Amino acid sequence: MAHWLSKSSYLRGWQCPKALWMWKHRPDLRRPPSPQQLAIFEQGTQVGLLAQQLFPGGVDCSPRHHHAQEPALAATQEAVQRGVPAIYEATFMHEGVLAAVDILARDGDGWTLVEVKSSTSAKDQFLEDCALQYHVVQGAGTNVTGVRLLLIDNHYVRQGELEVDRLLTALDVTDEVLARQPAVRDRIASLKGTLNDAMPDVPIGPQCESPYPCEFKPTCWKEVPARSVFLLSHIGKKAFELHHSGIRELKDVPEEAGLSPAQRLQVSVERSGRPHVEAGPIRDFVAGLRYPLHHLDFETFALAVPPFDGVRPYQAIPFQFSLHVEDGPGKAPGHLSFLAEAGGDPREEFSNTLLRSIRPEGDILVYNRSFEARIIKELARDLPHHASALRGLLPRLKDLALPFARHWYLDPAMNGRHSIKSVLPVLVPELRYTDLEIGSGDLASLSFAQLMAGRYTGDIQQLRNALEAYCTLDTLAMVRVLRVLRDI
Repeated sequence: MAHWLSKSSYLRGWQCPKALWMWKHRPDLRRPPSPQQLAIFEQGTQVGLLAQQLFPGGVDCSPRHHHAQEPALAATQEAVQRGVPAIYEATFMHEGVLAAVDILARDGDGWTLVEVKSSTSAKDQFLEDCALQYHVVQGAGTNVTGVRLLLIDNHYVRQGELEVDRLLTALDVTDEVLARQPAVRDRIASLKGTLNDAMPDVPIGPQCESPYPCEFKPTCWKEVPARSVFLLSHIGKKAFELHHSGIRELKDVPEEAGLSPAQRLQVSVERSGRPHVEAGPIRDFVAGLRYPLHHLDFETFALAVPPFDGVRPYQAIPFQFSLHVEDGPGKAPGHLSFLAEAGGDPREEFSNTLLRSIRPEGDILVYNRSFEARIIKELARDLPHHASALRGLLPRLKDLALPFARHWYLDPAMNGRHSIKSVLPVLVPELRYTDLEIGSGDLASLSFAQLMAGRYTGDIQQLRNALEAYCTLDTLAMVRVLRVLRDI
């Protein structure tokens, strides 16, 4: 079906008109969505279906597939004329712009436009989305009396059956949508012109990642050098100022650029090509560790729709841990692990196994203490019969990221980062996450969430083996990184 713009292409052009042009004229340059992005889309679809329960008696006008819009347009008009209580995926066309509305709810002689998002806050892109929909629906001759965003209420705690009317909260955004109408009309005209003109010259900028990662970033960033100013830690938008001023290599950032002490150190290390090492603080850190030393790592998953009692939206649920225990400096570590079975709430068995596995003495070494500490505190809150034992672990937590976060050890190849995945290839190059089937926490979380929901289509035992290998490497990496720090 020929049309100038759809809702998604309008929002793509709102973020960057160059991306819209390439989407239309050079789709071969698109980067495919990541598994994480696909999971976000899938989660949004699930929340949208739940929201329909709040508007019973509706008619579904969803097209059979992406290119079958004429039947959806006709079905929507027929449902509007009949005055049904609600229309799901109501589809409208106005002046060459196509928009599908999540829910159009009957409101007296008019209709309320309802946009459903699996987010906990009203973001600017959501308001622009609603404003475009209002322009199309109202322009197509259907009276819109109000516009509402349905968002996830992160204060909701599930107890028993899911209460959709408490999970989702409505926000009236009618005034904001009306205020955007002149800009929407102007932008539509501008973007239509963009599609029929030469590719616009848009410099790289924050729009390459915000509000969404651009599918065409690899094309637009191909001239950015490998050792660019964008590697400078905590540089933010200032990196674009440096880049566009002609300062593109990290080593070329001048002293007068207003850098923080940590950033100046990173530039200095980049220029020298040698690591910066402060042996004194590293020695004190290593000497302060008490044995037996427990190297511990958690894996979690989080869903918009709470899957278990006592869980909030997007609460991190631990499903796996790996534990390497050293009885003394340099001694061969023993290994223990836990990986939940798919199905029920894993927190009780996770906590029981964790408390049995950790010995009563010695420090617990983690990488990024704030994460494990938060999970332990939430387990103590949700499982009061384990609260005392779980809280007793907190004073024993030590953070292996500290020497790197405080730049006691800073190597140019760490690219200004101090995550375990940035540190390990530099200090222990023979251990590699890239050799694993699952090589990131995001992918581990996504895969187990699919397994829990019964949507995983691959070999389940192979997935469990991959999860075990990934989490085991996290704590083995800590053992080996600490060994390097001991040598220093």
